[in-house]
Amino acid sequence: MMLLQKAAQSLQNQDFGDAEKLLKDLLGRNPNDSNALHLLGVMRVQQRRPEAALPLLLRSIGANPSHALAHFNLGKVLVLLGKDTEAIESFRTVLELQNVPAAHLELGNALHRVGRIEEAEPALRAAVALSPNDDPTAKLALGAVLLDLKRFGEAVAISNDGLKSAQDGELRAKLLKNIGLAQRGLQNDAEALESFSAAQRVAPQLVGLDILRAGALEKLHRYDETLALLEKLIAAEPSSLDAHRQYNSLLYRLNRSDEFLKSFDRAPPEPPLLTVKADFLMKTRRYEEALAVFSQIEKQGADLSAMIGASLALCMLGRSTEAVRAAEAALALSPQNTGLLNHFADVLLRTGDPERAVAAASQSHAGNSLDQTAIALMGAGWRMMGDERDEVLNGYDGDFVRIFDLEPPKGWSSSQAFNAELADVLNRMHPDSREYFDQSLRGGTQTPDSLFGAGHELVDKLRERIAEAVNRYIAEMRKDDDHPLLRRRRSGFRFSDSWSSRLKDCGFHVNHIHPAGWISSCYYVSLPEAVKDTDQKAGWIKFGQAAACPDMPVRRAVQPEVGRLILFPSFTWHGTNPFHDAAPRITIAFDVVPD
Repeated sequence: MMLLQKAAQSLQNQDFGDAEKLLKDLLGRNPNDSNALHLLGVMRVQQRRPEAALPLLLRSIGANPSHALAHFNLGKVLVLLGKDTEAIESFRTVLELQNVPAAHLELGNALHRVGRIEEAEPALRAAVALSPNDDPTAKLALGAVLLDLKRFGEAVAISNDGLKSAQDGELRAKLLKNIGLAQRGLQNDAEALESFSAAQRVAPQLVGLDILRAGALEKLHRYDETLALLEKLIAAEPSSLDAHRQYNSLLYRLNRSDEFLKSFDRAPPEPPLLTVKADFLMKTRRYEEALAVFSQIEKQGADLSAMIGASLALCMLGRSTEAVRAAEAALALSPQNTGLLNHFADVLLRTGDPERAVAAASQSHAGNSLDQTAIALMGAGWRMMGDERDEVLNGYDGDFVRIFDLEPPKGWSSSQAFNAELADVLNRMHPDSREYFDQSLRGGTQTPDSLFGAGHELVDKLRERIAEAVNRYIAEMRKDDDHPLLRRRRSGFRFSDSWSSRLKDCGFHVNHIHPAGWISSCYYVSLPEAVKDTDQKAGWIKFGQAAACPDMPVRRAVQPEVGRLILFPSFTWHGTNPFHDAAPRITIAFDVVPD
């Protein structure tokens, strides 16, 4: 025991040579000394050699399975090695042996990193409750989880509580950053701006605060200040992808075409920056220029994203044979890449080869059964082929594309009266610039942040009515473990995103799907007279026309009515017909995922 204590003391003094000599002496006497193996593993971590620590800690646990600290340090090593799923099990084992606050914290953080957010919350609440001396670190972690759960009021409260005991400047800044993010979720943008600025005053080295400040300024319609801040950031960090992206996106929406994309000319010609520039060119339909940029990237070495982009640019330019060949070359480098398989399927649909498109999309779907894009591409291919599986998949006639005419919330005599008030609220939320070009709408605006849970009374009242309809939609699903929609059915659900769209005269939505959803939607708040045209179906939502197949006949169109909710699978292709009317078309949309 004395040798072990001496080794621990040497390790504490960072005298690795003496510690190693003592520990190896101990292990020479007893190769299965659990404590010596553990301490040697800890030393390897301190020497920044986690891969060497791993077998030592496993041997320590093998010699003494009840060694809680060895399990804890094994979990931390697994985190360092990027093995969070395995680390979760180590931290759970620690908690079976000993109720350690740090293990709750590490468990919660690991669960958060792998996307198991609902499981992360109770672990972090336990860490907060058990933390000695009111440690704010656990409150920082819990606040981050609450942000992802879109429970913004709770995130503000726990982060403010953490500030009471946080002494370290960077920790205080991170808490202030979380508060600002939550305030943005609550659409309190002026308060968010002050929180981000306060964080920057406390810890100016914290990465990303200028981008967040620029986002808050933009939400406040202080566009010149936003652009000036982003220009300053780009000058200081010419390779900042976020700064270039946000700067040029705002220039586009402000119609400042003379300045649009010029920031890239002053930046180093690095592939990530060039890829962002090419993406802007693609989305503004400048395909020849985009192809030239993708070619410039490829000259610097094989780059999958550039190869995919070049393939799509060639496709949009009508150079089908070259487009397919470019996609095939990319697939040869990464044949199991599901995103690449989806792209290949899309190109094949655009070039009129549905059989091969379905094969590529099916391969992607086999690799990720929740991939809504792969499912949508399979359906489009089946439809082109006249295969009835598209009908079974999408249920256009009422199985899955369903209409719910909602009763107004309590306190309103009619749907018209309620939605007239709601329209006034939503109009104030919409930006006064043009649309984001990476959104589905053209000729209108979309609210930038999540609508539900942001503290808007009328929106929250409507959400209650919507939840009733979603519950009914799910409850009436039949059991079918082979169907991509039905096999995900659970008793519960949550809203993963929500927003409002406002289309103006001649506005419309391009055909699209919702890749991150399960069930998607459209709710009509305010409508122009043009939607009453049953011949042209102006402003109507349409289903079954894939983005890659613009000449494909519309499978079903539904007439909008104020107070009407339409629910459908997130993988079902949908868009809207343009309309000509001075009055706007205002809707709320959301995505639902199983809970």
